[in-house]
Parts: sequence; structure tokens; C-alpha cells
Amino acid sequence: VREAWALRRVMVACVRREGLLPRAARCFTLNVVIFLGSIALLEGALVPAARFICRRLFLPLYGGDLAALDALVSPGAGKGRTFGEAWLLGVLRQLVVGVYHLFWLYPAYLVSIAVNSMWYQEIAEQAWEAFREEGDGLNAGEGTSRPQREARQGPRAAGR
Repeated sequence: VREAWALRRVMVACVRREGLLPRAARCFTLNVVIFLGSIALLEGALVPAARFICRRLFLPLYGGDLAALDALVSPGAGKGRTFGEAWLLGVLRQLVVGVYHLFWLYPAYLVSIAVNSMWYQEIAEQAWEAFREEGDGLNAGEGTSRPQREARQGPRAAGR
């Protein structure tokens, strides 16, 4: 864990391996797009679409009174709803969220895990090679020759 916070080593690895920074940026971008895209899809498209459909379905039941219907389907509204209306809106909300999870969120999550695993492996290999070139592997002394390790440890270690 300590190595993950060693920013100097991360910067050295990014400089030594030119493909490392773009790969890390690609992982970051994928995760941000999926995360923010999922929120935008739910809040910007699915919820308004469900609200629009509810308005169209329930408008005849309210005799065309759009104001009364808007009070029913608006977020935060709840006063004046009958038990049946509240139950039906709850079921519709759960249905929209369930379909969203089943057809968007779970598949996006699985694809993200698979792609990130491949990309993380590439990043780890590139970083490991950069650390070995630096002569400072994750475990002290790995990736270096004996004379390099002895020179780093000082004259006391060379006499062993």
C-alpha cells in the first residue's frame, strides 16, 4: 500500500514508460464515463421518460386535470395521494429501477470489470518494468544486480 502513495515513483514510472500514463488515463476515463453516464442516463432520461409515461397513462383517470396529475407524479409530492396511487407509483418506480439495473448497470459493471482487469494488468507490467529499470523494485533489491545492491547499501554490506 505504501508504494501506491509514492507519487515520485509513479511519476518516474510514467516518464520511463511512455505508454503508462495514457493507459492509466484510459482506465480513469472509462470508469468516469460509466459512472457519470449511468447517473445521467437514470436521472436525465429514464426518470423523465417514466414520469412522461405515467402522465399519459393516468391523465384519463384524472379527467384531463394536468395540475392534479403533476402533483401526483412529481418528485417529492406525496400529500393527497391515495394508498392505491402511492402503491402504483412505487411499483412503477421499482420497475424502472429494476429494468435499469438489469439491462444497463449490471452489464456495464461486468464489462468495466473485464476491461479494467486487462488494462490494470498492462499498467502493472509497465510499472514493474519501469521500477526494475530504476533499480528500485517493489521489494528492495529486486531487479538489480548484486553490485548495484551493494553500492546502494554501502561499504558495510559489500564485506559480507
